[in-house]
Amino acid sequence: MSGFYNMKHTVYKETIEIPVMGNFDVIVVGGGPAGIASALAASRHGMHVLVVESYGFLGGMWTMGMVVPFFDQENKGGICYEIVGALNALNMIKVAGPDMWAFDIEQMKLLLDRMLLKEDITLLFHTHFTTPIIENGKIMGIVVENKNGRSAYNARIVIDCTGDGDVAARAGVPFEIGRPEDGSTQPMTLMFQMSNVAYVQDYYKYHHYVDNELIQKLQDAMVRAGVMNYQFNYLRPCIIPVPGIYTSICQATHIRNLSAINSEDLTQAELQGREEVNKLFHLFKTYMPEFTHAHIDTSGPHIGIRESRRIMGEYKLTIDDIEQSRQFDDGICTVTFWVDIHQPDGDNQSKQYGKLLQPHYQIPYRCLVPLNVENLLIAGRCISGSFEAHASYRVTGNCVAMGYAAGVAASICIKSNISPRTTDGCEVVTIMTADGAVCRAQR
Repeated sequence: MSGFYNMKHTVYKETIEIPVMGNFDVIVVGGGPAGIASALAASRHGMHVLVVESYGFLGGMWTMGMVVPFFDQENKGGICYEIVGALNALNMIKVAGPDMWAFDIEQMKLLLDRMLLKEDITLLFHTHFTTPIIENGKIMGIVVENKNGRSAYNARIVIDCTGDGDVAARAGVPFEIGRPEDGSTQPMTLMFQMSNVAYVQDYYKYHHYVDNELIQKLQDAMVRAGVMNYQFNYLRPCIIPVPGIYTSICQATHIRNLSAINSEDLTQAELQGREEVNKLFHLFKTYMPEFTHAHIDTSGPHIGIRESRRIMGEYKLTIDDIEQSRQFDDGICTVTFWVDIHQPDGDNQSKQYGKLLQPHYQIPYRCLVPLNVENLLIAGRCISGSFEAHASYRVTGNCVAMGYAAGVAASICIKSNISPRTTDGCEVVTIMTADGAVCRAQR
């Protein structure tokens, strides 16, 4: 038996032949907000596109994370406009507060299916990216694993829309994580949906949105019941109305000091998240009459992740760019979301970073071009930027714009037989604008 326990010191190296199952112009890894936009842009510009997605549906943090506020989409045009318009036509989107457009998750899944299938994009669900295929510093495709076993797909351009920068990191691109001083990241949050919540009707019908009102009402109710100085996990919980009868999604649980790119940590985060959901729901039901008949419908299939890797690219966005409202010739979208830092080691949130409650700066195309590896693009919250800048551009409206830019750039590369690094970002902006995207938004 002692030999058995010593097996942890043994490494097995396997050598297998991996079948190539397809050849594509563009492979998009990850079907979240950035991924769907990348795929749509590339396909609409004549590319043969494959989307690889670990879950059984598209939407990423929108659907598997239940992150329903569609933040920073109002000034983007293009795909953002298409999605909001389609959901509005179905009466499946609500204004849940200032700059908070919340949608029905099941309708979002179906809408994204239809949008991508209409463009003849190949979808591969329940499939995990494992390894990039690298030759002479160029990514040539990817290896994946699913129920069929392990297989490979060739591509002329690969776009990493995993959110965590998995493809770029495994390809050897340098990256940063967390705060410069200690590597701490913003906490994760397990979102959950409730129904029969009278608070949704009463509060949002008669009051203006105040982001700490819910916790204050809960604290006051608990004090009246004799519960003093209760230590809450997070001081700005938010109830977000979504389509349905007194239906809402709650953003409240904060899971700290765990890594979103470590499987053991993610396991603990999911376990802690469910306990936190149960604890908070018990407080609502016990002390607030507005929740007397409330019921938890579901929690997110995947814990919500604010931050993991930031892949290093040709340009790194910084807090100085935000403070100076910097505009770029290759600016692919305008960000107006605040520098929103959920404290890694506290129970609050820095919703205003100095004077930056309402930033107005652009993301340059160069942030989407990773160092060291050719024929690879990145889009979504893992693009090249600092800890503070990431806290502003990470929301989904910006991720959609980044994804669209990456898809357009991929089509330029393939048609002109050039690399993303030598692609003219101004040409990317010109094509995006012609497609209906708003790259330089007005204040």
